[in-house]
Amino acid sequence: MLCKLHSRGCQGGQLWPRKILRRPSSSKLTRCAQKSSKLVCLIPTALAKCCRAYGTATHFFVQLLEHRLSLIDDIGWRAVGRLKEEGFEPAAIVETSPGNFQVWLNHGVVLSKDLSTIAARLLARRFLGDPASADWRHYGRLAGFTNRKEKYRKENGLYPFVLLHEASGRTYKRASEFLCQVREILSQARQKEMSCRQSIRVAQPLSPVKTIEDFRHRSIYGGDQTRVDLAYALYALAHGVSENDARNALASRDL
Repeated sequence: MLCKLHSRGCQGGQLWPRKILRRPSSSKLTRCAQKSSKLVCLIPTALAKCCRAYGTATHFFVQLLEHRLSLIDDIGWRAVGRLKEEGFEPAAIVETSPGNFQVWLNHGVVLSKDLSTIAARLLARRFLGDPASADWRHYGRLAGFTNRKEKYRKENGLYPFVLLHEASGRTYKRASEFLCQVREILSQARQKEMSCRQSIRVAQPLSPVKTIEDFRHRSIYGGDQTRVDLAYALYALAHGVSENDARNALASRDL
């Protein structure tokens, strides 16, 4: 599966084994293989190292780096069928536990973090995926290993394998149309954020501009009118007082 995804524009990824300790709540997620442009070639070696280090009681996840994919997590066969019927054909379909699937959609272009996150959230909402897994860089289960969650343990003590059903790697038909929608939503969100910021600025009460009399009554200048005039002139010009009004204020002092 990873070979297929890599050939469709993924720049690499990371393997994350999760060791199952005696207490499931204390399971530890550890990175086993870091970013590499030759990650696919390193997969067998990386997996062998992980298996030696962590044993068989281990979950294996894959996390893609710069990529053009979106993950929809925790959907059923009906949702998979809807994806295909509506023109969102998955690049890969992985059965993570009996009847539960993770699907990867190939957008055909590498997306920014913001665009990728919005795309994942829209897809999760539309096809009833897990919203908690809808972001730009979520973990996916690696096919060929077992899902060792205790609730999936069989009566014979064995765990179900993570199965790869399809791995075409192809871009879905409606990618161009869908990405236009995603970009429009992101543009609207940014405009709304900018508008809110401007509204906050306008709503903030502006403190009244100080007059020269305010400066003349400040004890900090000790009655030194030259210092008062200089301080006021600098203040007035910095706060939008016209040069003519500032001159008139300075000329108001009795000499």
